[in-house]
Amino acid sequence: MTAASHHDGKSVGLFYASGNRDEDVYDDPFVLRIDRESNDHIGFGRGTHVCMGAHLARLELHTIFSQLRERICGIATAGAAERVHSSFVGGIERAPIRWTLR
Repeated sequence: MTAASHHDGKSVGLFYASGNRDEDVYDDPFVLRIDRESNDHIGFGRGTHVCMGAHLARLELHTIFSQLRERICGIATAGAAERVHSSFVGGIERAPIRWTLR
């Protein structure tokens, strides 16, 4: 997905779906890794455009994954992921999984 803007006769293309998948910046950019450290992603924006709820969201995600890591000893996909159909932001809408508890 691209969005073009014209300023002083030049075009700028924004590729939202590739924002956190730069192979030069991230190890395994297409793999979900809950143990990834120093993840300088742009999911919550930057600078003056940072999401006001970013700190709460990070705390909630940290808590959820910490609890899951203690309770789940195995996890696998249980079907194909269903992607969001949008012309603005891409992503996964539904991803069935199967897990084994300790």
